Amino acid sequence: MTPWLVAAKAHDLRPRFLPSNDFACDSALGLERLEAELKKGIKLVAVSSVAFQTGLSMPIKAMAELSHRYGAHIFVDAIQSLGVVPIDVTNAGIDFLAAGGHKWLMGPEGTGVLYAKAERAEELRPFNVGWLSHENALDFLFGGEGLLRYDKALRKEIGFVEAGVANALGFAALDASLGLLLQLGIDTIWRHCNAWNDALECELLERGFKSLRSKRPEQRSGILSVIAPDASHTVALHDALNAAKVTCNVPDGKLRFAPHWPNTLEEVPRVLAHIDRIMQAA
Repeated sequence: MTPWLVAAKAHDLRPRFLPSNDFACDSALGLERLEAELKKGIKLVAVSSVAFQTGLSMPIKAMAELSHRYGAHIFVDAIQSLGVVPIDVTNAGIDFLAAGGHKWLMGPEGTGVLYAKAERAEELRPFNVGWLSHENALDFLFGGEGLLRYDKALRKEIGFVEAGVANALGFAALDASLGLLLQLGIDTIWRHCNAWNDALECELLERGFKSLRSKRPEQRSGILSVIAPDASHTVALHDALNAAKVTCNVPDGKLRFAPHWPNTLEEVPRVLAHIDRIMQAA
């Protein structure tokens, strides 16, 4: 949210907000409200492909089609989906997509990816640029005399944002992780993570937990968020689970599990055993 709010202030723009719960209840309702805003002249739709609190997957393709119908572009924050939820930027009609490399891509912090449709990249006005933002920026290092120039055109594709020294070691590690993810297959990873969440969710519901995970498979990601029977105990339960080396988070007061491909279904009974022990001791 922060970059968009700062940009709006700097360029005298008016940001509009739509609640993601509209899409959780009924995607048609969410799309209807989005269309109402687009009719007012919205130029850019910025959306998280997966809501980090609940794991809700948004209908990106439908949102992109609607945005384009009204002359708007769509920018997707994919940090909670890339690496676990299948996504095709071309098929979905995405104009821009960004994601950090340290979550579901399983790369180091300080790495990330940025995609822009070719024609969208050409329309951008570069503000943060450096020596590598120029076309053929490296020629003067390897091509001989007379190639050191400062009037070279800036790159037309999105790579112009790579303005200076890159995190080469981090990108090497990210590349290794991407190779493994592609070898396993994102569809396979998505099915595996949801089988893990299915097993845990079923047992937690029997224990009186409330699940925030969508009942519709197409709206699921790799996240299972729940609220304890006594919501006031959710944070304490999180703290106790992490002390027991069961890694989970508690964003916005929701107990969030986020298994990935290395997690096995055999872990679920152990997680439940810790939960039972902690709740009995409370």
